[in-house]
Amino acid sequence: MRREPKKRGMRQLRLGFTVDKHQLTLLGFNSKAPPIHHEGDPVILAQMPFGDFSSEELYLVLNPPFRILEFPEELVNEIVVLACSEYMSQAKSMFVPRRRPHPTALSLSLVCKTFHRLVAPVLYSSLNLWVAPNDKTPFRKRHQQLFQMLQKNHSLARCCKELELQLYDSWRPNVNYEPEDFPSIRLCHCSSRHVKECVWEGIKSTLAPLFRVESLTLTFSQTPLCLQSLCETLTPVRQLKKLKLGESWKLTEFPKEFEGAAALISIDLEVVYGDFESLAGLLTWPARLEHFALDGNCYFSRDVDLATIRSALLPHRDSLKSLAMGNYNSARPINVSDFANLEALWLSTRTLTVEWAPEEVCGNVLSAPRLRKLGWFFWPLDDEGYPLSTCRDFGPEQAEWLSRVVRLAHAEETALREVEIIYQPVLINCRREEAQAPLDLLDGVKREMEGLGMSLVFQKYKIPRKIWNATDV
Repeated sequence: MRREPKKRGMRQLRLGFTVDKHQLTLLGFNSKAPPIHHEGDPVILAQMPFGDFSSEELYLVLNPPFRILEFPEELVNEIVVLACSEYMSQAKSMFVPRRRPHPTALSLSLVCKTFHRLVAPVLYSSLNLWVAPNDKTPFRKRHQQLFQMLQKNHSLARCCKELELQLYDSWRPNVNYEPEDFPSIRLCHCSSRHVKECVWEGIKSTLAPLFRVESLTLTFSQTPLCLQSLCETLTPVRQLKKLKLGESWKLTEFPKEFEGAAALISIDLEVVYGDFESLAGLLTWPARLEHFALDGNCYFSRDVDLATIRSALLPHRDSLKSLAMGNYNSARPINVSDFANLEALWLSTRTLTVEWAPEEVCGNVLSAPRLRKLGWFFWPLDDEGYPLSTCRDFGPEQAEWLSRVVRLAHAEETALREVEIIYQPVLINCRREEAQAPLDLLDGVKREMEGLGMSLVFQKYKIPRKIWNATDV
């Protein structure tokens, strides 16, 4: 009986030395030839974002011979070809044979530098820095050397497209009392000129060498967020397109002179405290907003429903393409018929509930003429931000309601083509069979939607074989 040939998987390689240690050899992953320790190039080592890598990871990347565990063979080929091209440009294809190990006369330093040149845009595309303005230096020690290197090396600084700044005060002022001579992280008393110790001056100086940052995340401690300082610092940064703010405590009044002044097209807020008028003013800051998200809880001084938030977004009715609403109680579904270019809408189980009739959902939630994707966060939070959802909260009622909604959306010829459900059960006091049951129910809905020309996407989280139960002894 003839055996079917096995499908060959991706070949994993590693670099090793020949016996005389003068040649570099590409070996199969299971080769018994021992790798020999070699110190990497100290210049390249100093340029690595060491704060995000362990010592073992640095060795794997920078110190040949290193095992290539996560990189495909094609990338290895490219590295070796580029490294050898300066020596023997006529025979580039021979250096990585497909069937047998082959010694290649390479300089270890050249291979290391070539590899660094190839992966540097990836390594430096996203950076995370901690800023502590009360220290002698604006950054923590492990990030100080990295930032100094970026200030000197403009080629690496240009690679950074995403930046996250974690801003923390060692002294958190009382919300009701803040001395004027102390410029805290959020409520700034520096008037028009920020002193050196002020964090807004630190943000400005950080962005100066990283002049191609397109996405900025600011994570604060719980002190008031000064919108005046925020606008003054970020409005001149014209290449910045996405802004994400962490927990925002007590938004200050929005300065009206900055209405329509920002080049931002995306704003993402996690948790917001304060007056809704300040948030509504913040939404007038971008001239053209394409994405807006309120991911977590919002604590306003008065009750705010989805209709109120919708009214604040109306100035961007022609540009908004994606909208995500978080943990709100709402008696009525949000109406998005005025948003002509809205393509994706994400709602939680508080803003999209089975208590609403399918006719209400199709007439309001699915009323945008170009809305092709509906997302459903199935992990509601209580007023304190803790999850309420357990594996028992998604059952046949939810599956049947979703089925009725998509059937009606198809009958009314809406633009809906995809539904995505983010479902993550709280596994405490929940057995494995109970956690798996909702996923089985969604399989039936998925087959029905495929018959209607739609798709259902839901994340199947890995459920352990045994889940801890409070009743187990």
